[in-house]
Amino acid sequence: MKNNEIMISARFEFGDDNSRELSFLVLKDITLKAFLESLYYGLKKTQGLEECFQLFERYIKTRKEIQVLYTAKGKHSVIDLNDRVGKGDEQKRIY
Repeated sequence: MKNNEIMISARFEFGDDNSRELSFLVLKDITLKAFLESLYYGLKKTQGLEECFQLFERYIKTRKEIQVLYTAKGKHSVIDLNDRVGKGDEQKRIY
């Protein structure tokens, strides 16, 4: 890993004992929106990950929050995808 990269993992749980975890090495300055879009289109195009794509698509269409685990900070946080970020006239929705 280089200084400008971080490891991000996405876990898909299909049942009690059935789950799949994917890890990605990305640039530190990637936005949440860019990562979610990359994950969506990557899962859609990759053979063998159809279950993950269907679960992810259903999740983002029915919920407005996503749970994020910050391992560096050691805490759980919920990000509301409808929140606005920025100051003044430069405010934009997260997703």
